[in-house]
Amino acid sequence: MQLRVRAAEITLTPAERLSLERRLRLGVGRMASAVSMADVAISRTAGPAGASNWVRCRITARLRQGGGLEISDEGESLTDAVSTATWRLSHRLERLRVVTLEHLESRGEALGSVGLTSRGRRA
Repeated sequence: MQLRVRAAEITLTPAERLSLERRLRLGVGRMASAVSMADVAISRTAGPAGASNWVRCRITARLRQGGGLEISDEGESLTDAVSTATWRLSHRLERLRVVTLEHLESRGEALGSVGLTSRGRRA
């Protein structure tokens, strides 16, 4: 999975950038093979009730089999925003995997014929 990180209105230290990339790769985990490119945009935003200095994390994931996902979340800190957006992305990817497997099984196709195992790994 290729990863691109962009920041607007906020300066990321090298340590923060590395932490963000690590958190995303670990969060997506075994589903990373389904993603060809992930674009992460970090920006400042107004929080609830006018709270300032909240952080927005928007992840746009391009899928290997076509299509894409866009996840956006906000938090009081960079860690909160990235963690929540990554968690939501991983769950959305897992749901897509389950729906795809159910579809293949309903059509009577063998998982091996499309290069997948029941755990979502390439055969």
